[in-house]
Amino acid sequence: MSDLAPYEPPRPPQRGGDGPVALWRRANAATRGTVLAVLLVLVVAGAFLAGRATAPDDGSATAKPATTPAAPVGVAAATAEDEAAMGVARDLSAFVASCVAVAVERDPARCRTTAQLNVGSTLPLVDGRRPRAGEAAVTASASGSRVTSVSRSGNVFEIATDGTARPVRTCTDSGVAGAGCVGGTW
Repeated sequence: MSDLAPYEPPRPPQRGGDGPVALWRRANAATRGTVLAVLLVLVVAGAFLAGRATAPDDGSATAKPATTPAAPVGVAAATAEDEAAMGVARDLSAFVASCVAVAVERDPARCRTTAQLNVGSTLPLVDGRRPRAGEAAVTASASGSRVTSVSRSGNVFEIATDGTARPVRTCTDSGVAGAGCVGGTW
C-alpha cells in the first residue's frame, strides 16, 4: 500500500537560494530602477513640453503673452493668476541667483536680460521696459537685483535681493483685492 502515500509536489533543487522566489526577485530587481527612470524621463519631458507650449510660432527669441484687457474676475481666478505670477517671480529669481553665481565679479548687473539669463521663451521676461499684465522684468545693479512679475489680475509681485540677506518678497494689491497679495507680502 505504499502507492497510496499523500501527494507532495516536487521541490526545486536547493542550490544556495535559487528557488522561484529568489529567481523572481533577481530577475525583477533591475525593473524597479527602470520604471523609476522612465517616470523621471516622462516628468522632465512633460515639463519641457509645458515650457515649449508657450513658445511663439514665429521663431522669435521671447514669448509674447497675450495682452487681452483684464476682465473682472473672481477671487478664485485671480488667485490662480497670482499664483502663476508668483511662480514666474520665483523662477526668475532662481535664474538670477544662478547667473550671479557664475558672473564676473558676481555682479547682478550682468544678469538682467533674456540673453544674459538664458531663459529663452520659458518665462515671460521683457527687457528694457516695465512689465505689463502677464509679464515679468529684472532690474539689477552691482548692489542687488529685483524681479517684478505682474499678474493678469493686476497684482504686482517682487523679490528683491541685496546679496547679504534673504530675499525680500513684497507685493502691491492693484488688482483683485485679497487674491494673492495680502498685507503687502507673499
